[in-house]
Amino acid sequence: MVSKQIYCGDVFEFSPKHLIDPTVQMEAVIDKGCLIALEPHMRDAYFQVIQQFICKVPKCRYLCALYEHTMDTGPPHVVPLEYVCTVLSRLGFKMINYFIGEDFSGLSNEIENMRREMTDVYKENAYLFAK
Repeated sequence: MVSKQIYCGDVFEFSPKHLIDPTVQMEAVIDKGCLIALEPHMRDAYFQVIQQFICKVPKCRYLCALYEHTMDTGPPHVVPLEYVCTVLSRLGFKMINYFIGEDFSGLSNEIENMRREMTDVYKENAYLFAK
């Protein structure tokens, strides 16, 4: 039986008590915006939270969105791919796929305005890691 549970909230408050069945192992983490929203000094703490759920799982996926832009400040913050690869490799992950995005047609006007006014480069990239 496949079970899906989505947690939306403060990642630093997330713990096994939030799982419907704490005995079930987490098989995937999909991070659409948490890592890029965090200030750089909070990244290691973020991965410590994630690690408590995935370190004992023999097979797991981690999907994250990272941004490339030339804005002075975030969020979204630019998180170096090398940093993510290094941290996840310590947890037994390797990158297995990626998507580099440049086409922002159809996105909200807010993102389009930000792109025009604040930066000349704005890409959303997705990276899939597995162990």
